[in-house]
Amino acid sequence: MCKYKGSLQIRGGEIFVAGRRKNGWIDEVRREAAAVGSALAVEMAARGLAITPVICVHRAELPWFRSEVHGVRVFSSKDLVSRLHKADPVLSPADVERLAAVADARLRPAVVATPT
Repeated sequence: MCKYKGSLQIRGGEIFVAGRRKNGWIDEVRREAAAVGSALAVEMAARGLAITPVICVHRAELPWFRSEVHGVRVFSSKDLVSRLHKADPVLSPADVERLAAVADARLRPAVVATPT
């Protein structure tokens, strides 16, 4: 987990926090979404589902219009929670459990580097 102070801006297909370019976030989320999509391709296709890569930034002040960078949606935590609560359910609890089990079996756990 990283903590950043400063305003978040989306300009010209790039993310800036306190004036510093943070495009690595977009690259990382796209790689992770591709890995999940690959691992669950058959199950997702059978249900007519697609992966939507998302970055959620706590306490972010984002523009009112749709915020997206290279196919990655960018939400404030408040907006993401609101959208999830308003959305119609797509998967049953049993479907969620099955997809989670498949993902657990096919994806390697994230490795977090420990300081030395």
